Amino acid sequence: MRRDRGLDVGHRRAPPPDRLHPALLPQPGPLHRPRGAEGDDNPAALAGKVVGVQRGTVNETYMEAHYPSAELRLYPNQEHVLLDLTLGRLDAALGEALQLETGFLDTPAGEGFVFFGPPQYDPAILGRGAAIGVRKDDPGLRDQLDAGIAAIRADGTYAAIAARYFDTDIYGE
Repeated sequence: MRRDRGLDVGHRRAPPPDRLHPALLPQPGPLHRPRGAEGDDNPAALAGKVVGVQRGTVNETYMEAHYPSAELRLYPNQEHVLLDLTLGRLDAALGEALQLETGFLDTPAGEGFVFFGPPQYDPAILGRGAAIGVRKDDPGLRDQLDAGIAAIRADGTYAAIAARYFDTDIYGE
């Protein structure tokens, strides 16, 4: 929200440290690879393997920090990553779970591929997740949102709703 009470809409981003308050957190993506391919997600198993990521994203930073012995191949966008994965030029790829699931794995092109390993998450690189923006002078609204989210998480309502739309847990930690 702008100071003039207008509204700007932009790409999801992590909240700055001075605005951290528990809210909805995204699920970082697991690695994905061809179905039946050997190996796991530990750094030693990916040593020398070619892993594709989108250039200039936190996925590039994450791979450089956690998988330094993997051969990192950078692409201008996720579509190019997935194209090379389907053509067999990559051993694995890293991206956002929801985008990979709905935009690739759930399509005919993604039929021969699977997620593997746990979600790749490092708060030092990825931050604490996305946040819901609430007016600074309205802590009551923030508290209502937090209480509502906590209630539907505790009674299973959130899980039931999410299961209708997603195969992976998009809430995160």
